[in-house]
Amino acid sequence: MNKFLVYPGVLILGLTGSFAKAQKPPASLVPQSAFFIGIGGSANSTNFDNQSTWGKGTSYSPPYTPPVGSTKASITGSAEGGTDVHLPSQNNFSPSIHAGFFKHFSASKWLWGAKFSYNNLQATSTVNNQLIPQSGGYTQGGVYTPFNGNYLVRSYQQSIEQQFSLMPFIGHSFEKSYIYAGAGPTYSQIKTSLNSLTGFANFVGIPTAVTGLGNTSSYAVKQWVWGGAAMIGGTYFLDKNWFVDLNYTISKTSNHTTNWGGPWSFGGDAIDGPRTGTNQGTSSGSIVNQSLTLSLNMAF
Repeated sequence: MNKFLVYPGVLILGLTGSFAKAQKPPASLVPQSAFFIGIGGSANSTNFDNQSTWGKGTSYSPPYTPPVGSTKASITGSAEGGTDVHLPSQNNFSPSIHAGFFKHFSASKWLWGAKFSYNNLQATSTVNNQLIPQSGGYTQGGVYTPFNGNYLVRSYQQSIEQQFSLMPFIGHSFEKSYIYAGAGPTYSQIKTSLNSLTGFANFVGIPTAVTGLGNTSSYAVKQWVWGGAAMIGGTYFLDKNWFVDLNYTISKTSNHTTNWGGPWSFGGDAIDGPRTGTNQGTSSGSIVNQSLTLSLNMAF
């Protein structure tokens, strides 16, 4: 009788323990904390709308005696002006690498961390035959004569070549993934290029190439600028050591200013003698980039 009572009890306890064990939730694949490195690719949309440029040209012509006619007195002139530059947006793909760290808060599904990223953007926007309107005047034989004119830039380009970002983030983990959001600073390499620049002045309604027809100048300047970015994303763990990451990031550089310019010279022609002078100018603006990045990462 006692045996009959004991054995069913053991059986019931055994079944209850097995049922409880079967109902125990599986362990999360997301580590409590980890460092990670990753490599991937980004689909980018880069906006260059907020751009402007300004330029000033100077010239000097020494006294000159043409083959036919009398000697001309020296001429000293200058003109300056600026304009907005309307550059089209660019879409491209680029490689990227990442490294970072995350850690759960104590006894919580919430986590914090930081991600360091490098994106080799190489995005360039171009506008052809950009005019930079100018006004000024020249002095010859003690007489000052005003005029209007233009810099003609055959190809005006603005580029964002590469970008580093450091993004602290906060997130929430699940059985095989976590979602996160963050923001932080960026450091971007910007390039401004003015290709085949010629200075024109309108004398009595006739455009004249002051810097010499066909005698063009080109300038290219690179600089590093700070900016800021924000991102949202999510991960999916394939196992304890490998996970994929998909995130959206929007970044904006600071309103940078680039200085360009240099001396020019022209040997003259049968009508006008040799001339020398300078080109100097600035280009300014900010660049907004949006990236959708997919990467494969290893946690350790």
